[in-house]
Amino acid sequence: MSGTVDFTYSASCLTSFGVTCAQLVTSTNAADAGVSLSCSSNAAGDCTCAESLGGGSKTEDGTYTTTGSTLTMTKTGSTSTPNPSDYCVLGTSLTLHTTSSTVPSSGTMVLAKQ
Repeated sequence: MSGTVDFTYSASCLTSFGVTCAQLVTSTNAADAGVSLSCSSNAAGDCTCAESLGGGSKTEDGTYTTTGSTLTMTKTGSTSTPNPSDYCVLGTSLTLHTTSSTVPSSGTMVLAKQ
């Protein structure tokens, strides 16, 4: 899978994780060689990031449903409640915009068919 993901961690989320925006970048880039993360903080202390996903592949089994422009994916064997994503398909690109009621972050992922 390759593509980019843009997301923002709120200042309160970073505080609850006990990390700064810079520490988030350092630890993420060190932990996953297939990911390149760059982030910047704004005046409110929020951390806005862009993550580039390398050309690796990952396969997971599960199901998906769509309703209008909402996509819900459920991993096989998962007992957690899935978070629906708004989605849009244009040409060979799938754009997913996610929000979470349990984690104060949201993001947009653009995936391209190869």
